[in-house]
Amino acid sequence: MLAEPARGLPFGSKIVLLLLGFVMAAQATTFAFMRYASERSVREQLARELDVGQRVWERFHESRSRELLDRVAVLAEDFGFREAVSSADQATMQSALANAGGRVGADAGVLLDPSGAVLVDLWPGAQKLNPAVLDDMLLRATSDGLASGVVSVDGKPYLLALVPVFAPRLVAWVGMAHEFGETDARQFAVITGLDATVLSTRDGQLQVYASTRPDHVSTDVLNTQLAVGARDLRRDVLLPDDDPLQPSARALQVSTPPAPAVYVLVQASRSAATAPFDDIGRQVLVLSIVIGAVALAVSLFVGRQVSRPVSLLATAALRIQRGEYAEPVQVDARGELGQLAAAFNQMQAGIAEREATILHQAGHDRLTGLPNRERALQRLAQTLVDSSAQRAAVFSLDLNRFKEINDTLGHAFGDRVLAEAGARLCKSTREGDLVARLGADEFLLILTDTNATESLHRAAFLADVLRQPFELGETSILIDCSIGIAVFPDHGSDAETLLRRADIALYEAKDTRRDVAMYAAGRDEQHLHQLRLIGDLRTCIHRRELHLVYQPKVSLEDGRVEHAEALLRWEHPEFGAVRPDEFIPLAERSGVIHALTMYVLDVAIAEVSRWQSVGIESGVAINLSAEDLLSDTLAERVRDCLQRYSVSPTKLILEVTESAVMRDLETSLRTLHALRRMGIRIAIDDFGTGQSSLAQLKRLPIDELKIDKSFVLSLAPGGEDELIVRSIIDLAHTLSMRVVAEGVETAVGLRLLRQHGCEVAQGYHLSRPLPAEQFVEWVIRSESASGEPHKDSAR
Repeated sequence: MLAEPARGLPFGSKIVLLLLGFVMAAQATTFAFMRYASERSVREQLARELDVGQRVWERFHESRSRELLDRVAVLAEDFGFREAVSSADQATMQSALANAGGRVGADAGVLLDPSGAVLVDLWPGAQKLNPAVLDDMLLRATSDGLASGVVSVDGKPYLLALVPVFAPRLVAWVGMAHEFGETDARQFAVITGLDATVLSTRDGQLQVYASTRPDHVSTDVLNTQLAVGARDLRRDVLLPDDDPLQPSARALQVSTPPAPAVYVLVQASRSAATAPFDDIGRQVLVLSIVIGAVALAVSLFVGRQVSRPVSLLATAALRIQRGEYAEPVQVDARGELGQLAAAFNQMQAGIAEREATILHQAGHDRLTGLPNRERALQRLAQTLVDSSAQRAAVFSLDLNRFKEINDTLGHAFGDRVLAEAGARLCKSTREGDLVARLGADEFLLILTDTNATESLHRAAFLADVLRQPFELGETSILIDCSIGIAVFPDHGSDAETLLRRADIALYEAKDTRRDVAMYAAGRDEQHLHQLRLIGDLRTCIHRRELHLVYQPKVSLEDGRVEHAEALLRWEHPEFGAVRPDEFIPLAERSGVIHALTMYVLDVAIAEVSRWQSVGIESGVAINLSAEDLLSDTLAERVRDCLQRYSVSPTKLILEVTESAVMRDLETSLRTLHALRRMGIRIAIDDFGTGQSSLAQLKRLPIDELKIDKSFVLSLAPGGEDELIVRSIIDLAHTLSMRVVAEGVETAVGLRLLRQHGCEVAQGYHLSRPLPAEQFVEWVIRSESASGEPHKDSAR
């Protein structure tokens, strides 16, 4: 009996199994490829987020360092601070350093001698700075002129700026520091959406100083991966739950070796990066099971429908891996594949939006939304190299008296004004132009396709736009501005040059009190010359380069020399004689004017004391600037000077201009009344050229009016000048004031002044300004003569 052949599976079952196996194998392969592509995308996304975070941190840290350096550099130029440092008195230097730290908002400070030895060390609590940690920073500051960096003091990190103090030679290094940690980490997290942890070295081990993660980071893990003092300042770090191929943290060493290490640990969210792909994996698994269940009936159909979508999804995954997010995934399918495509599109849109937000915040001002300085310079450079850009202009715009708005209405209101000003500028410019905010109340405008003439018209238009009332809530304020213009290619061919020259034009607009100023050739040299003079003004008193000359003020009634106007002269060792109308405005701008005024007061009043000792009873007249009138201590300092030389206040006349008084009328009135109560006489200088009204003039405690020399130089019978002079004299007498005429050049003018009742005259017809010794001789010779005062024998 033959054996029955073994029964196998039916052919149909074999076909089913074969097709099912093929489909399942294909699905398994697809699932593995998707998993591989997803893992690569996650790895690249994490690396990209860490790279972006690193770049944003470097720009953020550089901006913070530059801001602190600017503040400390301004402090190092302060005359009072340099005087305190030059005193070499420990208590004085410590007090000056503490006060300076409060002014710049620093948490700590240090003062080093030129060799780097600590003179004054002010750190919170019992912390003490180890001078060795500043060795590298001091070398960089010596080479570059200034330096900044992060240092660790007793395990606590600080951002420190180191700037030289010259008086005029290098006398010290001043360093100011902010605490580095909690605020920096939080601001970085707000900007980037990444977590940040600050680690500092203490006793040779890293410890967490500040972190935006509630669970922080295990320092045991980090100490094994980060060698303290290593030269590699950036490296990826593996945390306990990391895949060795996918690190999610990067350590950035912000201190400079070999100083104690301070790291910023930038951490990306692994769960956020993998979440979209986990959902994709689950959907693909479900899809594979469904396809396997119906493979017999629809295997070929499903194969044809699935192969192309999967290929598109794989291509999309690779695009996302390369950082290309613009092209959406186009899958013409429903169900799971459609959801998968939608998930891919949502994922790449989210990544693109997040990266765009980070890059936008790195290049734009957060208050106004306008581009910041860095972005504006990039745009300007791009505009200049564009072959189609034949003409362009750079506007440097500054809101005048904006500090008064902040002081009066608060910084929040000031921020609203800045935002509204930025919006107005944007609405008032053309397509293709750029409006940027450089900081504080400064804006930068880049105007394309415009020449010098058109730029002046457009700048005037913008000034009018900003001059319209700002209606913010229930408050209405008026704002004006100053604009400096530099035109490409007339005034420069690169971005830095155009911006610098626009700033120079802005300074000129402010100095001349104009809305708009165009850069003029040679202003660079003039600007550098002015900067040199400003620097030398701080030391010219000590170098004995200043001296006074005295021009007699003669009574037209009896020829007696009542007073002499003290005039300051500067003999610069390199530039020779510097005109007062050149260096006095520079002294007012740089804050040196108070020291110059006290020098003039001291020397002139001492000279009056010497005149009294030889029988000359003449007093002295001294000019005050607008800045002097705003000083609360002026009256007290004048009193001390008079008492020191035993000179009566009646021997002193202080001359002020109308424009100086009108700058801040109420403060000027308080100062003038305090001086007048002491018995000092007050005179209005250059009367007739200012902006005061008769109502304001009545409020001033004035004893004399000085007719401006522009009305006296060509004084002749029957002319307009005679009518003006006679009207001023009548007005002064009506207000019970004496009249002084300056600029008397002719005998005819002197006769007319006497005829119209002017009490006192001065000018070249009587005498030129004389050194003190020659003035004494002139007075003795003049008073010994009879009749009309003698003319200057030097003429």
